[in-house]
This record gives sequence, structure tokens and C-alpha cells, in this order.
Amino acid sequence: MDAKLAGLRLRPARLGDGRALNQTRHPSRALEDTERALAESLAQMKAGCGLWLVAEWGGEIVGSARLVSWRRGAEIADLAVLPRFRGRGIGRALVERLLGEARRLGIPAVEIGADSGNRRALSLYERLGFAYRRTIRLAAEGGHSAVVYLEKRT
Repeated sequence: MDAKLAGLRLRPARLGDGRALNQTRHPSRALEDTERALAESLAQMKAGCGLWLVAEWGGEIVGSARLVSWRRGAEIADLAVLPRFRGRGIGRALVERLLGEARRLGIPAVEIGADSGNRRALSLYERLGFAYRRTIRLAAEGGHSAVVYLEKRT
């Protein structure tokens, strides 16, 4: 393991992780939204067709990401790392582990998206072998946001 990741532990999310996941993902949103998404993800994990991965550093949840699968592919969603832990390779480790899970599940392609202004995330995805697929406009607080989706064959 890379020396700068020596304190990192990746594990599947558990039911009791809701509050910590809410803080890493969307601290301004209602906890119930995260808990509902977690319950759905845990059901998908139990069925063997998805994974919500948690990144722990020193026992603290510092990031997470989900592999959400559907009939013809999958998406890595909700990739988030607490600001003070960014730049350590945690996001990369989460994406790489979820890509491995997609391969294990026989998923032919995985997509991942980021706001068009999030150059840091988009650059990471390109370095990991994702290629541009499409841009969509989504409703966001205060207007609309352009989200760039990239795809990688597994």
C-alpha cells in the first residue's frame, strides 16, 4: 500500500454509519435522506449487486462512495472525502476498489459524474481511464448545474 495511505481502511457501509456518511456527503441535507439512501444501498449490497464503500482514517469516517448497478451498467455515485483529508489518494482508492467490485460483478461499464466546474474530480477520473460520455443539466440550488459524465469499460 502507498505510504501516504497507511492509515486508510476501506470497508462496506453499515446501518449505523448514517450520521457520519451524511457529514461526508451532504451535511446541509436532512439525515433522513442519507439514511434512506443507505438502506437502499444495503439492500442492493445484500442482493449482491452494489456496494457502498466507507473510507476510515484512524477510526473516523472520512469519505465514501457507492457503486449503484442497474441492468446494463453501473455508476459510481456520491464520491466524497472530507476537505481536510483530500489530496491523500482516498478518492482514488475508493474509485479503484469500486471498479474492482464492478469487474467482480461482471458489470461491463461504469460511469461517474462531476459538476463541470470540478476540474479536480474530472482530472482524477480521466487519469483513472474514464472517458467523456455526456453532459447533462440538473436542477440545483439557485439554478441549474452542468454535470459531466465519464465512462470506463471494466
